[in-house]
Amino acid sequence: ANDPFACFGGDGSSSSSDDDDARTNNMEKADRLRDKSNFEQPSAVTDLLHKHESSFEMFDATLASGKGLRAVVAYKQGDEIMRETAIMRIPNSQPAASRKAAEQLHKNAIQRAYNSLHHESQKSVMALASCNEDGTDVARTPQGVYDTNSFRLENDPKGGLFLTIARINHSCRPNVTHFWSPRLQQKLIFAVRDIDIGEELLTIYGPGQCMATKGRREYLNERFSFECNCEMCREGNANGGDERMLKIQALQEDIALQSSSGLVSTTDVEGQLASV
Repeated sequence: ANDPFACFGGDGSSSSSDDDDARTNNMEKADRLRDKSNFEQPSAVTDLLHKHESSFEMFDATLASGKGLRAVVAYKQGDEIMRETAIMRIPNSQPAASRKAAEQLHKNAIQRAYNSLHHESQKSVMALASCNEDGTDVARTPQGVYDTNSFRLENDPKGGLFLTIARINHSCRPNVTHFWSPRLQQKLIFAVRDIDIGEELLTIYGPGQCMATKGRREYLNERFSFECNCEMCREGNANGGDERMLKIQALQEDIALQSSSGLVSTTDVEGQLASV
């Protein structure tokens, strides 16, 4: 219910008890950052991926998307793939007398956090993309990298940058989802459908509502400076995908309105969405 992109994929629920042994095995293989802080383990992300047995690996995805992560074991829907501690935590908002002053405080907070990192961790941070700086005459900066790759964390006043999770590329039809665990202070990644060995792990960068292909591409180009060429965008409305997205969006808006008035039940909601 807390996933704003639930309309694009599975619900991330746990797999059946028959898969417990396989899931446990995957979780053991994916625990390279479990209960470890990046501040205490300042190695570069590439070192982390090679030093620890893992159920995924980093690879050269495409010229446009750069590095990505792909599965080296098969996952079932609901399997945990990884969990990671943020290497940088920055307040989402800065109290200030003006927007310009708030932006400067934000920039200063990022620079202080970056300066406190081990030099190997600094190198790993700066190896990530900066969508508003890359491909321009502007040199890549810690703020550019943080603003491109960080997450706002549910019910937490600070956002976070995660070195490995930042390598997961976008698809409008993702195969993984993520959520923030306040108890663990880590971000967890789960499979939203079965994932084959060798398949790239893909999450969704937005938008937060169901849109047709044109709207999604416009949002992603404005926010992240790339034109999406994922499977779903290539299909467009060939299989009725755009029509379904717009129908789901309209249903969600109707359901939200009716729910606020107490005029619709959970069963009604599930039935309406399942009909799309």
